Amino acid sequence: MWTVARCLAAHGTADAPVVCARFQAPVPLPPTVAYGADGDGRFTLRGLDGRLHLSGEVRPLSVSNFLGRKQS
Repeated sequence: MWTVARCLAAHGTADAPVVCARFQAPVPLPPTVAYGADGDGRFTLRGLDGRLHLSGEVRPLSVSNFLGRKQS
């Protein structure tokens, strides 16, 4: 969970975000990883060898996100 919190600190969030994170592989200690973001809310954490450790997405909280469906 600390890893996700650190990614969110680097990414920045709205006042009430919805965060989805997928843990792919453990991060070895001591960590040597690189954070990346696409500017559209998605982020990743990869090892220097390219191995994906974590991927996630940050979105502003909305009624449709909260209810789990799209607004019409």
